[in-house]
Amino acid sequence: MKQFFTRRDFALLWSAHTISSLGTWIDYVVLNLYVYKLFGSASVLGSFLVVRLLPALLFGPLGGYLADRFPRRTLLVLCDAVRAGLVLGFLVAREIPVFFALGLALAALDKIHQAAQGAFIPDLVEDRDLMEANGMFRVSTSVTTVIGPATGALLVSSWGFPVAFILDSATFGFSAVATLLIRSGRRVAEEQGAPGSKTRPDYRVALGFLAGSPALLYLLAIRFMDSLGSGAYMTGLPVFANSLDDSQGASYGWLIGVWALGTLWGSLGMARWARNRHLPLAPGFSGAVLLMAAGMAWTFHARSLAPAMLAIFIGGVGDGLSGLLFQTTLMRTAPPAVRGRVIGTSLALLHSGSIVGMAAAGPFLERFPLRAVTDASSLLIALSAVVGFLVASRHLSLLEDSASRPAQGPQSPILKPSPPKEKENPS
Repeated sequence: MKQFFTRRDFALLWSAHTISSLGTWIDYVVLNLYVYKLFGSASVLGSFLVVRLLPALLFGPLGGYLADRFPRRTLLVLCDAVRAGLVLGFLVAREIPVFFALGLALAALDKIHQAAQGAFIPDLVEDRDLMEANGMFRVSTSVTTVIGPATGALLVSSWGFPVAFILDSATFGFSAVATLLIRSGRRVAEEQGAPGSKTRPDYRVALGFLAGSPALLYLLAIRFMDSLGSGAYMTGLPVFANSLDDSQGASYGWLIGVWALGTLWGSLGMARWARNRHLPLAPGFSGAVLLMAAGMAWTFHARSLAPAMLAIFIGGVGDGLSGLLFQTTLMRTAPPAVRGRVIGTSLALLHSGSIVGMAAAGPFLERFPLRAVTDASSLLIALSAVVGFLVASRHLSLLEDSASRPAQGPQSPILKPSPPKEKENPS
């Protein structure tokens, strides 16, 4: 880990990500509290939350296209600078349509920034260090997921909304300055002229690349089923926490915090172990997904907080490792000219799975016992991991071999350049 912080550009990007991620979680809490206080309507708050979810489906692919079309560092700086201004805009906004427009724009820039950053990381590190580099980014995400909401609530309760918004804006300003100081990782001329680098900003280029790699499709399908099943966990966890004792907030907070610690360990500690042991991709990824499903299933069967915390920690370890293996494989195999769109499209597909899972979990929890719903979700995830391993092992081995070579990864037909025409002999 220490060697990464000696690399100036990587340390700057990691610092920018950590602080801006903290700002994202601060404004998530502060904005929700502010909207409810200002308008006093649960329906307005619910609509505002939906508006902030929608950009994940639309702007991830757009962010990927922009990251493939323009310098990624510049795109990240612009996203942070505009987000800093948008957050301050809530201080003067008073009309519901203005709030919704600002919330939509802020969420859209979050997703564009996320896709562009995912495409930018491989520009700064060597391929052999990519897994550990991704692990460090996931660690900072896990930490800010825990402390960000608490920080937002503390700022509001101690100093009020204006100070909270100003400090939140400052986190994005810091991220913009830190990213601006990065010197390397700029796009080279060959990459700008690569096949597929100037195509339209839709799903087709990314889906065309994924269609040319059955192994990546299997990984994406398993992660999608993981996201779909996890919707039941996210919806049912507050209900389960309430059943443990009367202090729902305390139990729920402990469970979320321990889960984040598990993802942290899975993203960094287990990832380093897997790399040192040269763990093959197929059993490593499938085993991590099974570990996550088993840990979460055990969580909802625990009778007290202590075993539930141990179980959800195990589930977090599996989730952290499987997510890291998927993300790193995607970065290694996607050609630089379309890396942004591949990552952005994948993020949109996975987020859609979470939304569908959460939307479906509510009605199921109204009709069936909590453990029946979460057990069914765990079984669904486990079956997808086993079937994926049995069906895709050979493809994953070939993908791993190709990713270890200096080539740009598997090419889909849509990205292959046309063969050169033979010169005609003069008659």
